[in-house]
Parts: sequence; structure tokens; C-alpha cells
Amino acid sequence: LCFANLVLLVGVVVIVLASVAIRGRESQTSSPAIAENLTVGSFFSGFSNILYGYAGHWLYFELMAEMRSPIEFVKVFVVNTPVQLFTYLLTAGVAYYFVGSKAGSPGLVEEMPRDVWYQVASAALFLHVVVVFLVKSVVLTRFLALYVAPACVDGRTIRLRLAYAGLALAMLAIECIVGLLIPSFSLLLGLIGALFAGPISYLFPVLFYVGAVRLHDRDTSQEGLSMAAVPQGSLDGRDSLVSSGVGRKQLGVGQLLGFALIASLVAVVAAIGTASGAVDIVQQAGSDGPLFACKADSGYLGG
Repeated sequence: LCFANLVLLVGVVVIVLASVAIRGRESQTSSPAIAENLTVGSFFSGFSNILYGYAGHWLYFELMAEMRSPIEFVKVFVVNTPVQLFTYLLTAGVAYYFVGSKAGSPGLVEEMPRDVWYQVASAALFLHVVVVFLVKSVVLTRFLALYVAPACVDGRTIRLRLAYAGLALAMLAIECIVGLLIPSFSLLLGLIGALFAGPISYLFPVLFYVGAVRLHDRDTSQEGLSMAAVPQGSLDGRDSLVSSGVGRKQLGVGQLLGFALIASLVAVVAAIGTASGAVDIVQQAGSDGPLFACKADSGYLGG
């Protein structure tokens, strides 16, 4: 299902970029290396969307827990990360060259001619969103049910299954309300990326890794002390391993500097990006309409 979803998204990208290239670059299109109206707020607001694009970390452990061989999950990064990075760069580069500063709104799909390829791209993008929503909703519903009504998670009776379905529908209703609340969906993505995606997907993994290494070192040190208390010669030659500290995993200077850089960048993006995203939503409330005034906006292929 996930691979089919990837094929759908790649197909949409090919159709949209082909449409943009066929229409060609207009004479008045401007694509400066640095936008003339670029501000600190707009930079970090756009950076928040990039964070959101790579914010799948929270789902990885849930998917690994369902696998027969979780160690095989590392293949996802070998395949998906280069494909995702190449797709993002290709879409952004082609869109910015041919469309220029107008690439972000209303979206590349909405700017396509209303022909059969527009219908195909829209249908494929819709299926892509449905699959993504389905996979994430299954994980979120199960997680929420474990806290609200644990008995209905793996319940076999009709009553427990209806309770689980009701919980899923309630979560779906809340998600629908939030999605329709803000007229411009891309602004909501940026706000979520700055407020949640950065800390959850980039800051917390660093902290968890550092904590895990320290716990590993502490357990290794305690094991070494226990082995050192055994009389010499009774460890079958393992005395040298104890004295050499084999098994300890020290954090290098490069790792610590990299972690500090990630933490600093995420903190700045979270602070400035969240404030900028909130201001943009308030400012565009007048032009995009009041709350729940939905606006066509291809947040996935906005350029």
C-alpha cells in the first residue's frame, strides 16, 4: 500500500512538472536567487514546511512494532530518503524556474489547464492523501484507544468493535474540523511544522539518543565493576575486556556539535516559525475569508 502510494505521488509530480514545462516560462516571470520580499519571518515560515516534509519520525517506531523483522526497516531510509529529497528538489527547482515567485499559490495542480491530465493528477493526489490519512489514522486511533478504552483495541465482541469505530470516527471529526478551520491549508502545515514537527521529529530523537547512550554506558560500567570483583583468571580471559572498557559507546565531538546545531536550529525555527505562521494566518484571514471558508490550495505541490 505504501509503495503504491509512492508511485501515485511520483506520478502526480511527473504530470504536473510536465504540464508546467509544456506551458513554458512566461516573459514576465521572475525567479531571483533571493526573493525581494524575503524577511526573517517568511524564511523560517517556509523552513517550517521543509521540517514538516520530513516529519515522519513519530510513525517509524509504530511501523517497526508491526514488522516481523524490525531491523529491515532501515531499508526505508536507503530507498525513501534519496527519492524524497530528489522529488522535493526537482519539484521546487522546476516550479520556481517556470512559475517564479507565484509557485507557492494557489498550487501547481490548480494552475494546470482543466483537461484530462488535471483530472488524473487531482484524482491521484486525492488517493495519495487518502492512503496517508488511512495509515496515520490507524496508528493514532490505536494509540488513543490504549489510553481511553484499552479493552476495545483487540476486542472481538461487537460492542468493543463499535466502541473502537466510534473512537476512530470521533478523531476523524476533530481532524476534519481542524482541517477546515483555516482557509489556507499551506499556512496550517507551516504552523504545525514549526510548532510540533521540529521538536518531535528532530529535537526529541537527539535527546533520546544521548540519553540511551548514557544509560548504555552506565550499565556497561556497572557490568564491568561486577566482573572486576570476580577473582583474576576466572573470567576465561575476559579481564582485559573489563579493563579496556569494551562495550562503552562514547559520544564524539563531531556528534555533540551536530546535535547542538540541530537543537539550536530547531529551537529558532520553532520560535520564529510558529510566531510567523500565526501572524500569517491572522493577516490572510481577511483575504482568504473567515474561518471555515475553504480555499483550494495544493499544499503538497505548492512549489
